[in-house]
Amino acid sequence: METPANNSPSEPQNENSGRTDNDRRIFADLREISAAAHKWQTELTAILDAPPSTSEGQQSTISEQTKRKPQVDVFVRTGIASIRDIFEHDLREHEWGAAVLVDLDLGWQDIDNQWTLDPHKPERALDTIRLVRDKLDGIVYTCLAITLAPDINDRLLNLDVGQPLDLEFVYGQDFPRDSAMRKRLILEVAQERKVIASGCFDAETGVIYRIAPTLKERRRCLWHVSGLILLGVLLAAGACFVGLLLPAWPIKAYRYSTLANYVSLFFGAGAHLLIQALKQNRAQTKPSFTAMDDWLLWLHVHEKPVLYGILWADLGFLLLTFMVHGMDWRGAFAAGYSIDSITDLFLTKFEAVIGNAATQLKKAAA
Repeated sequence: METPANNSPSEPQNENSGRTDNDRRIFADLREISAAAHKWQTELTAILDAPPSTSEGQQSTISEQTKRKPQVDVFVRTGIASIRDIFEHDLREHEWGAAVLVDLDLGWQDIDNQWTLDPHKPERALDTIRLVRDKLDGIVYTCLAITLAPDINDRLLNLDVGQPLDLEFVYGQDFPRDSAMRKRLILEVAQERKVIASGCFDAETGVIYRIAPTLKERRRCLWHVSGLILLGVLLAAGACFVGLLLPAWPIKAYRYSTLANYVSLFFGAGAHLLIQALKQNRAQTKPSFTAMDDWLLWLHVHEKPVLYGILWADLGFLLLTFMVHGMDWRGAFAAGYSIDSITDLFLTKFEAVIGNAATQLKKAAA
């Protein structure tokens, strides 16, 4: 059984654990209840945002909502009855869902108790509509607290590894109106990380990143990153050997200091990443996915940006070696720590040099 997001599973859940037919029935019932409550809440909000200005319009609106309430009631009570029937025949489902059933049943009865509209007393009727509109948040929240994690797991299967799922964008329209309830839903998902089978949640941004289902697949990123760094070493060494063939080549013939500078540059970049991770971890005030939590998982999720960053660092190293003669390991370390700005600076200078050379060639050819 796939345990709901706000319950602590005895074992981590994954795609292979499967859902029972009763799981699916309960989730379907909860989604029907949530959809009916949310649609009605949207209608009530529209009335409150732009109430009719005439008495005839007010009476008509109140009469319409008097008819709407029984229509919504059918979905809610049918769903509650279906869930209760499942619980009577399945003790495992009843074990985790007993409190959910109580919340829904009592919450809807509370709305029933408040729902008395008199078309001849529009101001009082609008107060009742406002009260019921706000109480519907509790129904929507109770349903989403159970159905949100399973739906996230289903959606993640359709994403590529590293692709983000933005909760606010995907589910924002279905969330409760109350900001505290919306925040709590997101934090509940963040707290129960193992419930999200193939995703890693960054609560700071409200984004869930798709991850590979097995540890073996996640470790491949180490080989990709290591291979690209090694390729940079070979490029740096090759750039040095070119000096043996071209006397005017700006990089001196092969020297150990060149490779030492390359290693120092990446140590500097790594130190920058470590310090930023420490700062982020120290400053966070709510559950968030940072590099300090799990380096391998963080690298797996951000593999493409990291690979692009290595290529950018390799480009920066070649430009530095071209333009800064006599650079030692200290300078390379400092350059690695600020590799983004350093590469931008020297790339601009490099483009200017190439532009001047091209201008001279054009003049000579004219």
